[in-house]
Amino acid sequence: MGSQFLEIDTFEIAYGGKNKNITKDIAKAKFDEMVAKKNVYMKELAKDYHEDTPLNEIIVPNKDIGVNIVTNVLGFNTGKEFHGLGASQVHDLKGSSLRARQLADQLATERATRQAVGERLNAADAAREKTQQRLEFFMQSWEQTIQQLAQQLPGFLPPPMIPHTTDFDQRVREAEDDVNA
Repeated sequence: MGSQFLEIDTFEIAYGGKNKNITKDIAKAKFDEMVAKKNVYMKELAKDYHEDTPLNEIIVPNKDIGVNIVTNVLGFNTGKEFHGLGASQVHDLKGSSLRARQLADQLATERATRQAVGERLNAADAAREKTQQRLEFFMQSWEQTIQQLAQQLPGFLPPPMIPHTTDFDQRVREAEDDVNA
């Protein structure tokens, strides 16, 4: 799916180039601070996931967290510059280069994709939960009906309960074995 923190990755590319080797001490220190804040945020999100879940598989619900981390570390003066890297690094954000616009477009696409995937996952989880509730209700109802039949019909032996955790094919094989026995 790609990075969940494109703004931090963009900073690394801008100050480290393709080899991601940031040479300016101040830029390296700022980047390290961004990564540390990102890691703290991801570890906080990880508390809601199974302990074996890799950090890169955790869904980041706040689409602006990358921008918030970058502006928190660097500071921001609307429309003009990011602070913290010295006067030689001041840029007019309104006159962005083609590469910056491409990265912004890529970021927007990534955000939209991530949001759509998150919405689909939420819908699938809700549908699964509803199906699970229906199945549990059906199994309880079926068990009660069998129990009532057993009380009303002398000599009726209720069939063993089929655990709903067994997969369908296994239940079919067991039923066929019972018929053939």
